[in-house]
Amino acid sequence: MAVKILYNIGSQHGGNGYSNLFLGITDDSKKFLLQVEQTGDPSARKWMYKTRSWAKTHLSGTPDLYIDSRIKLDDLLDDTAPSFVGQDGVIADATITNAGLLKAKTNDNGSVPVFSLLGEGVSAPNFDSTDITDFTPLKKATASGFVSSITTFIDQNPVTSLVGFILLVLFIIYVVAPWLSDMNKGKKKRKR
Repeated sequence: MAVKILYNIGSQHGGNGYSNLFLGITDDSKKFLLQVEQTGDPSARKWMYKTRSWAKTHLSGTPDLYIDSRIKLDDLLDDTAPSFVGQDGVIADATITNAGLLKAKTNDNGSVPVFSLLGEGVSAPNFDSTDITDFTPLKKATASGFVSSITTFIDQNPVTSLVGFILLVLFIIYVVAPWLSDMNKGKKKRKR
């Protein structure tokens, strides 16, 4: 069975960075999810089939997946291994009639909006008759290590963070600034 890539509809942030998530369609008009993943050798990347259940799990349990809210997940394939999927969920390039023919649709200013990679032959993605070029969601920046911990704390505790910031400013004004001032006065006295 031949399949086609239509356009990307989201992304996943995993251990190896961001990976675009695509919408594909079979020759009998069934839609499904696919993405590019590493398989063993980091330089060997393959198209991988993803089930509807996989998407729902990653959207709720570990929210590392972002999908355009206009995509109707319930309309997508959920079979664990459709006929076009090989071993370990790999979709062979030969099965994808337009593999390697993705193109980026740009805005008038020349920038590439998020979710704008289109399959060959697709010039205007259609989510329920809404042109995808009108939708450019914000990318979620992710920090790592110590900065990530601070960012996560601030996101989850905005009031506590604000109070902490105010206390820090007051500490600098009423403790650190007078102490620095006293040190400078001491240096001036010594110079005389």
